[in-house]
Amino acid sequence: MNKEVSNSEILQAITELSDQVRDLTGHQQNLSEQVQGFSGQHQNLSEQVQGLSGQLKQTEERLVQKIDKLDAKVTVLSEGLLNTQADVKILKNAK
Repeated sequence: MNKEVSNSEILQAITELSDQVRDLTGHQQNLSEQVQGFSGQHQNLSEQVQGLSGQLKQTEERLVQKIDKLDAKVTVLSEGLLNTQADVKILKNAK
């Protein structure tokens, strides 16, 4: 049962392990590049979200201004209509 290992077998095992380490190093390099790519994409998406958030805030501000202006117009029209109705009622009662 005592088997001696030859130098060539040891050399072959070392070569195989070395190849496996090189493969693992290559995989690690690929994963590293992918992570960097994802980081770049994340940064781009983050910048886009910030830009869209700013645009949304500006749009909201403009919308609030337009709503305020519309509200003021409706108030003016309502007051004018109320005055007109009062004038009509006064004229009807005067007859």
